[in-house]
Amino acid sequence: RDRFAHARRLHSVRLRLAAAMPKKAAKGKKGGKKDAMSTDEADLYPFGVKVDDIIQTPLGPQATVVGVAKGILWLQWPGNVQAPLPSKAKCREDMETYGYVRRSEAAHIERSIETRQGLLFEQRFYCGPGPKTAAMRLPWPQGTTELPLLEAASAAGDAGAGAGAKKPAKKK
Repeated sequence: RDRFAHARRLHSVRLRLAAAMPKKAAKGKKGGKKDAMSTDEADLYPFGVKVDDIIQTPLGPQATVVGVAKGILWLQWPGNVQAPLPSKAKCREDMETYGYVRRSEAAHIERSIETRQGLLFEQRFYCGPGPKTAAMRLPWPQGTTELPLLEAASAAGDAGAGAGAKKPAKKK
């Protein structure tokens, strides 16, 4: 009797089954499409927030608004973890019922200042990129009358300096 006859029969059965079944998809690739995260203001309007707004959560940590997918608001938690709000929170009142509240404008300004200071530190000491506002050209104000008055005063000051003004004493 052959000791390995049973093993050969099992192997041939497995080969026939494998040939009859369709091939599996490669690991890590999903067949379905994911819904894109919407960051439009119109989609975020029912929640009363905008992208990158700070949300105070009922458990204590603060989260940042990422966007809306399938009508559910998504937040980014500390540690770069993204998760949705409870599915029943479809508007601002529902969010507040569950304990999710948008932080005040002062908290958003404070975060902007801290981010800018961090970028300036990185730029000065580690040759990192500077903040976007460092290279920004701001427009001159329109309709102001102070600028021509300053120019006129400086021109008059230069011309009238010799008539009645005392010259500073020279140091010996």
